[in-house]
Amino acid sequence: MKKKTVLIYTASNKELKIGRIIKFYQLFLRLILYFLKFYLYSRKMEKNLINTLNIENKELWCLEKTLRHDPHFSDDDNIPWAIFTSLALEQNIALSDSWGIFWPCKIGVNVNGSTLLTKSVQTLHDGQRSSLLKILERNNAEPIFFDRIDFFLIRFRDQNFEFNTFLPTVDQIYLKPELSNDKRGRRWLEILTEIEMEWHKEGFSESINSLWAWSINPAKYDIPAKKIHSTHTYNYEVNNAQELAVYGIKKFSDNFLQTSYDIISIPENPNLTKNLHVKHIRSARVLFFKKFNNVHMHSNTDIYIFRKRDVIHYFQTLEMPNHRQNLNPNNTFSNITDSIFHPFE
Repeated sequence: MKKKTVLIYTASNKELKIGRIIKFYQLFLRLILYFLKFYLYSRKMEKNLINTLNIENKELWCLEKTLRHDPHFSDDDNIPWAIFTSLALEQNIALSDSWGIFWPCKIGVNVNGSTLLTKSVQTLHDGQRSSLLKILERNNAEPIFFDRIDFFLIRFRDQNFEFNTFLPTVDQIYLKPELSNDKRGRRWLEILTEIEMEWHKEGFSESINSLWAWSINPAKYDIPAKKIHSTHTYNYEVNNAQELAVYGIKKFSDNFLQTSYDIISIPENPNLTKNLHVKHIRSARVLFFKKFNNVHMHSNTDIYIFRKRDVIHYFQTLEMPNHRQNLNPNNTFSNITDSIFHPFE
């Protein structure tokens, strides 16, 4: 089986509020050796500087680029996040079914347009759940809830649905959220309208009036039940949507893509106090350089560095170093030599 490493580093949007001398002392002395190795090794790698704006889920964005580039999915395919997540949640996935990931939500309108506010599935009361269950049963579908997870799944039996939007953050308001325009998602919108009308009729629409679907995908692989535990059980070692999707990619790729993905994500945490923030950044960058030095010799490695400005350093180890590949028609290469000295700024 082919092995692939994906290393993702996300720089904080906060500036380090410390003097240059202190910054030099705290960061430079600990990192100089790692940085020199990084510079020398990265010069031999395929490098792209990718311009990006407003990427909310950086880790999933990188993994999508890698999955398409390898290539396991074409540019016309939707990445099956719902299948990955359902697999991570140990569901029995049949080839004829479709699976979706959902949050209760409040759809509203203000002077700037429509608004979306997603809520945890625990906010659904018994009346809403009962009504939802009846409507889904009429449409040959069933909801699957988990105690400590803020979303729920829907299994659509013997149906081919395709509907992808974006992964939301619970309790965050979005202005003018974009919906999927895939024709294969029309059937879900019909079911959703039925749910919304029933909730409104029953007087359930004051705080929650709709459902937000991140991803609905048909199962294109038959995953035998013997590989999966009981449908409604899960050990809760990972319990948020993004981490479950990443874990699901690993399980899916091991079984069906003949590629074993080692996904390493190293973020700088922007929510710490000033002194702890500096210490954390130093530790995070040391960890990144160590991981980089461990994987740079591998012939099949993707490395992403999200910088503070809306730019990504992308590195790839290739068996043929002179072969250049463009991931994005808007990539720029003019500043690579200079910017490599400041990959996190």
